[in-house]
Amino acid sequence: LDIIEEYSGSKAANLANYYSGMIYFKLGDFENSINYLNDFSSDDFLLSSLAFGSMGDSYSELNQFDKAYDYFVKASNLDNNFTSPIFLYKAGLLAMKLDKFEKAEEHFTKIKLLYSKSSEAKNIDAFISRAIASYR
Repeated sequence: LDIIEEYSGSKAANLANYYSGMIYFKLGDFENSINYLNDFSSDDFLLSSLAFGSMGDSYSELNQFDKAYDYFVKASNLDNNFTSPIFLYKAGLLAMKLDKFEKAEEHFTKIKLLYSKSSEAKNIDAFISRAIASYR
């Protein structure tokens, strides 16, 4: 926090925002987590994806499911084999909770087609079927 204050606008302060946001998340202080992660920006797709995903998790913990869904989608759109299937899965589950069944089907199908070797793909056909059955 001292680095953020003392070196505001620097790369070190930017990275300190990321670390602070992640630490606040682990401490269960979801509002501060969101605040610090929101001040972080990076061209690194992995760090950006993790930051957006953690913001989604924080909003979810605060029962702000629409915002959580939006951040999971943002995180999944930073296409990579490591985090994209995780956040597509979370987006799909929240889409189901929010009665966005067609969106849920899209997210789950994307996992099946693009990330078939991920652990999220193991039982994905069941989730696709559940999403389809919910809107047809």
